[in-house]
Amino acid sequence: MKQESINQTVYDRLYQDAHNKKLKKQLQLSENKSSSQIMKSQESEVNYGLILYQKGIQKKEEKLQKAESARKDLQKSQLVECTHKPQINSLSSKIAQRSPKPVGEHLNELAKIIQEKRENAQNYKLELEQQSCSFHPQINRVSSSIVDEKKKQSQIAIPHYESLYQDMDVKQQKLNELDRNYFTQKHTFHPKIDQISEQLVQGLSFEERRQKFRHKSKERNSSADESNMFRPRTGRPPEQRPENLFDNLYKDAQLLAQKRAAVLSCSKERMMNQSKVRASQKSEFLTQQAIINSLANIFDLIDTDDDGEIDAIRINLGNLNQTVIQILQPLFSEMEEGRHVLSKSEFIESAMRLVYTLSNKEKHDLLKKPNSKKSDVPTYTFQVQHFHQFLAINQLKTFKTFWIEKQMKVYSNLFVQDY
Repeated sequence: MKQESINQTVYDRLYQDAHNKKLKKQLQLSENKSSSQIMKSQESEVNYGLILYQKGIQKKEEKLQKAESARKDLQKSQLVECTHKPQINSLSSKIAQRSPKPVGEHLNELAKIIQEKRENAQNYKLELEQQSCSFHPQINRVSSSIVDEKKKQSQIAIPHYESLYQDMDVKQQKLNELDRNYFTQKHTFHPKIDQISEQLVQGLSFEERRQKFRHKSKERNSSADESNMFRPRTGRPPEQRPENLFDNLYKDAQLLAQKRAAVLSCSKERMMNQSKVRASQKSEFLTQQAIINSLANIFDLIDTDDDGEIDAIRINLGNLNQTVIQILQPLFSEMEEGRHVLSKSEFIESAMRLVYTLSNKEKHDLLKKPNSKKSDVPTYTFQVQHFHQFLAINQLKTFKTFWIEKQMKVYSNLFVQDY
């Protein structure tokens, strides 16, 4: 395969060389001729522009031929390495050689080609059918023009009875026109006929004539009444009256109700937004400072020995309200479980973390001023570990709830077994 491809390239190259030599000879002959013609035409006018133009065209053709030969050599050198050489059918080659045109033009041309093929096939079929016939009549030009006219008319979508009616109408109009022309040309006297004779000629019956008379009398009376009586001009009625007036009124009422409800809801939301208190940074700072002061006062009340530190053992909850104890219960229980000792700053910091999770009511209860630590009148107070007592009560409550739940489970199991 490679040897054959190499031989083909050699033969093609030799063919190209021979072709180029032939072109060069033709160019030399043309140059010689042009030079001889130039020498002859020196005596007359010399057109150097035309000569230069021809030389430029020749050089351009030579360049194009060289470029085409180089392209073919490159393709052949590349195809030497290729073993697979598919065969291209004629249709694909035609599609490849087709000039790049818009899709619309290509489809139009394709439709024309198909139409021509169909017509050729029909003509061929007619010729075959005519060959089998022995009688071949000759048609004159008038008959062929009539056939062509009928073909054109058949192309227009007109029913057969409609075309017949049109032909008859045209003929009748022509006859009527001929009659009128003949009557006017031959008969110059045209007498006037009265109304009664005209009615008799028309052939109206007695009943028809009586109805016509009544109709005319009514028209006469109505015109007289309209002229004598006053009729005011009123506005015109609507061109398109709604289908159902009650449905439209019901829809309008619903739309009004929806609009009113929307206005009321908007006004309520506006009032609610106006009533909401939007705390600024300064107000938040003041509230935070008040909470810190309140926690500091609580620490002073809890610290009985005034050493600046508290723990679960050395703590006095007797001066605190029950609500404050309930709010700070998680902090106290954590102190007792971990046996922590907190200073004033640590107590405030840990209590502030707890305050962030409280509700507004609990914060308000916490901000209330606690009872003062020192009093002018010395009194004896029996100190009771309220915190331990409070924890014991809570533990008792949890135990009761656990016992009740356990008893309920037992009773439910017994009930299920009995059932």
